[in-house]
Amino acid sequence: MKKQILMILLVLMALIMVLALTACQKPVEIQTQNPDGTLTVAGVLIEQVVTIVARVLEALVLAYVAWALEKFGKNKKLQNLNLANQELCKIVKQTVRELNQTIVAELKEKSPDGKLTDIQIADLNARLLTLVKAKTDEVTIALLTAAGADLDALITGQCEAYLDKLKEQQQTDHP
Repeated sequence: MKKQILMILLVLMALIMVLALTACQKPVEIQTQNPDGTLTVAGVLIEQVVTIVARVLEALVLAYVAWALEKFGKNKKLQNLNLANQELCKIVKQTVRELNQTIVAELKEKSPDGKLTDIQIADLNARLLTLVKAKTDEVTIALLTAAGADLDALITGQCEAYLDKLKEQQQTDHP
């Protein structure tokens, strides 16, 4: 935020300088042109100062625009990353519900204590990873991996969080 204010102030200061230079009238006693039409030393100096100030102003404006575009680009990149993460989360929840309806319920019924073994849990985890990756589009996967995310860990973590939420709901529904 401080950098934004600083850049805005610099641009405004440069604009004020250019406007002040162009608004000032040349005193009558300073002769900028010789009778033959060539510039005098004062005329050359004034021309050079105005040119330098104009180029400095251009550079400041370009630097400000580049900085603003970079900030906008970062913000857009974060928005895209957030959307990709939300999309992956939806797919994980959908896949967990599918596996719960088709496989987990059947495995729990067959089990004497109604619980899954470690091998069954590992198999379900592998199936979950495979199904989620198959359902997720390449752009979403590319965005998440480019951001440095471990896709398997992200899927597993979202799955665990969703299962914990489901368990809490079941406990509140059936005390």
